[in-house]
Amino acid sequence: RALVVPTDVTDAASVERLADRAAAEFGRIDAWINNAAVSAVGLFDEIPVAEFRRVLEVNLLGAVHGIRAALPHLSAAGGGVVVNNASVLAEVAMPYQSAYNATKHGLRGLADTVRQELRVTGRAAISICTVLPASIDTPFFRHAANHSGREVTPPPPVYPPEMVATTIVRLLRRPRREVYAGSAARLIGLQWRLA
Repeated sequence: RALVVPTDVTDAASVERLADRAAAEFGRIDAWINNAAVSAVGLFDEIPVAEFRRVLEVNLLGAVHGIRAALPHLSAAGGGVVVNNASVLAEVAMPYQSAYNATKHGLRGLADTVRQELRVTGRAAISICTVLPASIDTPFFRHAANHSGREVTPPPPVYPPEMVATTIVRLLRRPRREVYAGSAARLIGLQWRLA
């Protein structure tokens, strides 16, 4: 059974209404997945500030609003799982992706911090997980604001979205702090650490 609730993740009140509506419809919230993301591609000093801000609002503040809306419901349910769909760019950096990189690094740090806070406040029954996918075959790259002067395409290899969905479902069943989605993501992370 699915419930469709159009929501602007940049609006905290809208995200809280989503959480309340889901809890009312299904009796409780067991899991929350933050998955919204946008990008502006180009050199840092050529991306308009308004677009940079929008990437921050959707990718990072959207997840902040999601976690804040989910925590009371997860606490009331006796625990649960929050999954933040980040990117391997939460661990590494890529030119022409300054806004996106900043938000994904921030999302990873946010997840680490909230996880620690839940543990020290006796709410360890709530797991905070981060997924670090490689390039995924979605319309994301076609929809990104583009200031590069070139067509924006995902760097290969490109994985099907079902691979990330399967990874998320595995986390819901067996939460872990962080997981890669796609063998290329793991390899990129390893190469970054070695470099």
